Formats: sequence, C-alpha cells, structure tokens
Amino acid sequence: MTGTTHRPMGVSIVAILILLTGIGLLVRGILGLVQGGEGAAGMVVAVILLVVGLVYALVAKGIWNGNGLSRIVVTILTAIAIIGSVIALSEPGEMLASIIQIVIALVILALLYGRQAREYFA
Repeated sequence: MTGTTHRPMGVSIVAILILLTGIGLLVRGILGLVQGGEGAAGMVVAVILLVVGLVYALVAKGIWNGNGLSRIVVTILTAIAIIGSVIALSEPGEMLASIIQIVIALVILALLYGRQAREYFA
C-alpha cells in the first residue's frame, strides 16, 4: 500500500468476508479429518479444504494490508466463483442461490476496484 494511508471501508468488508470464508473452509477441513468419513477421498478433500482455507486467510491479511497480489488472487477466485454460479444457474433449485452468489461476487469486485480501493492498492 503506497496510496492512501487509511483502508477504505469496502476493502475492510472484503477482507473480513474473505477471512470468514477461509475460517469456514478450515473448519470444514478439520471436521473432515477428524470424522474421517468417505475414506481416502474424503481425507484428500479435507486436506484440500485446509490448504484453500489457509490461502483465503493469507489473502485476507494481504487485502487488509493493501497487498496488490492479494487483490489479484481475490479477483481470480471471484471470477471462478462467478463462472461456477453461472453454470449452476441451469441446475434445478439452484437459480436463487446462484444469482445471490453472482451479486455478492460483483459487489466484491466493485469494492476492490472502486476509486478509493484503487488508491489504497496503488
């Protein structure tokens, strides 16, 4: 962060949302390892959840601190989420959840690329 000296509220909100997502993934991974269900495949999924959860937590810290690379990682993860949600639109019963996920993803991108955020990450 070389731009503004204070973190915009929108960036703080995004960092907190990303951290909460990371914590959720970590908890799911830990529960998967502890419960040990579904054999080796379940263990692999649990480890992947732990790794992805840790990445989310690290990226959240980077967003909080104004790290541009973290902003790029969030942009890529958000784009992947949008693509997944668009694909899920065709599944029965998933339309509302998919639309909500797309809206949230677009809000995250708007918060990360608004004028104040651009100055913060400059």
